[in-house]
Amino acid sequence: MADIRNKLFFYKKVLNYGFGVLELDSYGNIKDANDNFLFLVNRSILNFENRNFLSFLSDTNEFRKNNNALKSAINNRFEFKGKIELRIDKTIFNFYAVVMPEITDASLERILVILTNITNPKNVKEEIDRNKHIDIKTGFFNREKLFSDLANISKKREFTLVLFNLDNLREINLEFGYDVGDIVIKDLAQLLYDKRPTKNTVIYHSYANEFAMLVTVHVTRWDLAEYFKRVSKFLEKQKFKVKNNIIDPKITIGSAQGNKKLFQDADSAVIYAKKHSTPYYLFNPEFSVNSSEEAKMKSIIIYAIDNDLVTPYYQPILNLKSNKIDGYETLIRIEDKDGNIYVADDFLEVARKANLYTRLIYKMFTTALYYYKNKDFKFVINFYKEDLLNPQLADSLLSTIEKYKIGHKIIIEVIKVDKFQNYYNIDKILRGFKAFGCEVAIEDLGHNYSRYEKLGDLNLNYLKISKELIQDIDTRKDKEEVIKEIIAYCKNANVKTIAECIDNVSIFNKVKELGIDFALGCFISLPQRRI
Repeated sequence: MADIRNKLFFYKKVLNYGFGVLELDSYGNIKDANDNFLFLVNRSILNFENRNFLSFLSDTNEFRKNNNALKSAINNRFEFKGKIELRIDKTIFNFYAVVMPEITDASLERILVILTNITNPKNVKEEIDRNKHIDIKTGFFNREKLFSDLANISKKREFTLVLFNLDNLREINLEFGYDVGDIVIKDLAQLLYDKRPTKNTVIYHSYANEFAMLVTVHVTRWDLAEYFKRVSKFLEKQKFKVKNNIIDPKITIGSAQGNKKLFQDADSAVIYAKKHSTPYYLFNPEFSVNSSEEAKMKSIIIYAIDNDLVTPYYQPILNLKSNKIDGYETLIRIEDKDGNIYVADDFLEVARKANLYTRLIYKMFTTALYYYKNKDFKFVINFYKEDLLNPQLADSLLSTIEKYKIGHKIIIEVIKVDKFQNYYNIDKILRGFKAFGCEVAIEDLGHNYSRYEKLGDLNLNYLKISKELIQDIDTRKDKEEVIKEIIAYCKNANVKTIAECIDNVSIFNKVKELGIDFALGCFISLPQRRI
């Protein structure tokens, strides 16, 4: 144990001093490189990964002796200390190198190469200037280079700009970790390069979850549409395997043609595609109407936040055993300056895009929790998984629950559970809420109902059966059988069932007949501003 602590301390010390660190396998192939090394040489990991470290050694007379000693050290598992010279893409770098093989029970685990840059900065200044526009994560051009190129394109001919948005990067980072997200970004960059529409295309990593392609030759709208069809179908089928995780990327494509406002128009096309749930969209002037509508909604959201017009509504939940209202589901609404009320579908997506979502949700739930402290009902609060994995939002909510001492009144409901890929992180958060007396519910099994048995790991109190199963249960025997199985599982696990979207007497009678515990919907009551 002491040996492990000493190693960890040493590695931390190495990183803190800003040294470059390479990790090699037993054959000398580069498996990883730290950011300090990539910064020193102004390159991406793509330049080095799986290439043999010895292939970068130069063969000049001054360093030939040390380079040969280094080769021998790596091949024979010896330690090495000395000056070496690397040739990277025709650029010479001088380093003081320490080579440390890690051997356990006569088996070589890995080789660490620790490098201190001793190159004269004047010799690499020109190279650094050339590479300041390179994105270190992907090896392609960065956002600064994109806008520089767009500012200097010819006004006498037409260009095409294509934006690729990785819509679920935030979800990937939260679910699997930022290191996995970085690998997905890198792999996706190479994939897009391989699938570029023409060789006359420049690739950029223009933002954390966004790539850009600037096509410098004329492409007809028809040819571009055909390219979108092919590439969107290809990307839809792609699965990235990273550290034993299967990642399913969700990508939206937007494009614009011309020589003015290309980025603005392509970005508007991405927004349009997302809003209309289409995988791609090519900008046209008619879209300006939709863009202005989104801008208008953004201003309404800001006005509502600033003027305490983020308003919770409450929909009654009927106990089907006692025929009494046992609680209320909390629904978000906002109001504009003229008193018009907007429901969640009108503004949540706009709020996310405008970076207003967290402020909006925090405002809504702090208002609701203050209201709950003087009520004697159970209250359901809906969250997306990403909301609960947002430390700022989750901590604020827990603090407010503790402040008002109302944990026993609160049911934390996680919606869109069909998007879960594993339950570990969300389980930790839910346990935190349970420690404050809250109960836990899961909503929206939908077409993934076959996975409901996995939910036992979350120690649920309630399971809400989604509208996908409930809406036509009175006419669909197949759905009725599925719900019977779910009810049987829940009874065995001591989990209460809730049916949503009870819109007519026929559905109401059917869910009651099946033995579901609670129900809500327009047939029972519309959402209310006050209880």
